[in-house]
Amino acid sequence: MKTFGSLKILEQGMEIVSTTHQLASKYTQTNMAGLINEISLLAIGIPSSIAASSKEDTTNAYQEGLQSALTSVERIDEKLAYLSDEEPTLDRLKCLIHLEHELIAQALGKSGQMTLKRPAKTSRLALASMKSRAPMPHIKVSQGVQGELF
Repeated sequence: MKTFGSLKILEQGMEIVSTTHQLASKYTQTNMAGLINEISLLAIGIPSSIAASSKEDTTNAYQEGLQSALTSVERIDEKLAYLSDEEPTLDRLKCLIHLEHELIAQALGKSGQMTLKRPAKTSRLALASMKSRAPMPHIKVSQGVQGELF
């Protein structure tokens, strides 16, 4: 995996696939079976594009894989608008699609560059190891080095 974020996107995509398969088993005998089948095929495309693009070493291929997954998520969301909200599995699928959309959009926004954050304050141990540090005359310590740490 490229990052931990792509692992979360992949896990979420796999959960969407399992939820759509549960939904497909409930709608097999209705007139919505074709629409559910299309949603299921689009859902399979989400984790497969993430997994295929995370193998690549280039960030451009990874971005294209994320964009492909985002397109699949948006198309699923459009198709879910045609279904009624009677089924609790359908509500769960809509929630998962919304979360997946947010995760992918967040991953696309970061563009693969990680910035390291520096600590706001210097630790006590780092202060103790500084060679140019002047002694503290106002502290009376009989323990020696321990006074430098506190």
